[in-house]
Amino acid sequence: TYIGINTKTKEYLFFGQEAKEIYGKAPHFIQVIQPVKNAVIADFDTNVLLMEHFLKKSVFPFFLNKSFIKSKLTGYSVVPASSTEVEQKAIQESLIKAGLSEVFLIEKPLATASGIDAPLFSQTPLFIIDMGGGLIEMAIMIMGGIVAYRSIKNAGKNMDQKIIHYIHLKYGVHIGEQTAEQIKISL
Repeated sequence: TYIGINTKTKEYLFFGQEAKEIYGKAPHFIQVIQPVKNAVIADFDTNVLLMEHFLKKSVFPFFLNKSFIKSKLTGYSVVPASSTEVEQKAIQESLIKAGLSEVFLIEKPLATASGIDAPLFSQTPLFIIDMGGGLIEMAIMIMGGIVAYRSIKNAGKNMDQKIIHYIHLKYGVHIGEQTAEQIKISL
C-alpha cells in the first residue's frame, strides 16, 4: 500500500511494490506515501488513487470494455474486527470512488477462517490469529460469529522498527526499513 508522487509536478509515478522499493531511497522531490497504516486509511485521496490504479490494471480491462451495457462491479473488502463505523465507511467510500458500484465488508477473522476452510458454523470454538504488517488480530469464533477479539498494533512494521533500533544500538549502523524487513524475513 505505497504510492510515490513527484512533488514538483504533482504526478503519481509509482504504485504498490515499485513504490515500496524506492521508499527511503528516492530523491527529495519524490514522496512515498503509505495511504493505509495499521489497517486504517490514513490518506483518503491517495488511497482512492491507489485503488483506481490497481482496478484499472487488473479488473477494468476484463469487465468494462466487453459490452455496451456497463455491469455493476461489486467488491468485497476485509476490515479489522476492531475497526470503527467511520473507518469502515471510509473503506467503502474509497472503493466506490475508485470505481466499484457497491462494497461489502467482511471482518478479517471470518475471512481468515474461511480462507483456511475452518468449520465456521461448528459448535467447537475456533481461535484465529492473523499477523499482518500493521496489525495482529486474534479472535474466538463459534457458530459463524466472533465471540471475542483483540487487535494489537504491534505487528510486522513494529518488528522492523525494533530491528533498526537494535542494530543501531549494537553496531552503531543505521539501516532502512527495507533492510530491516529483509533481515526479519530471512530470520
